[in-house]
Amino acid sequence: MRIGRYLVLIILFVGFFIIFGNRGLLDNQRLKEKLSELRAENARFEAVNHSLKREVVLMREDLRYIESVARNELGMVKRGDSIYRFMDSAGKKEEPAAPPASDGSGQPTQEPREDTAPNPTARPGSSI
Repeated sequence: MRIGRYLVLIILFVGFFIIFGNRGLLDNQRLKEKLSELRAENARFEAVNHSLKREVVLMREDLRYIESVARNELGMVKRGDSIYRFMDSAGKKEEPAAPPASDGSGQPTQEPREDTAPNPTARPGSSI
């Protein structure tokens, strides 16, 4: 009987380490879950990397893409373009449709602008 009790204790002790030990079944399951999360994150990074590579190629080779970025993101205009400023009902000029600047806090910053009268000597096609 003593041998049977010792054998049962040894089996329970070894079983405890197989399930809950450093490289046991639970640790293995946690590592598999972490591996799947890391693979999913890696796939997301690969997609972002692929889109950035495509954008780099476009910025180097496609003049129309460069022009669209300059117009949309930087607010640039081409020579000969007409610029319109609309007035609201109170007579105050509305700001052109450009993305607001951010101060890093996630909130757009409002910078006061001076309204200047148009230059009567400006020629069509000259830069403003």
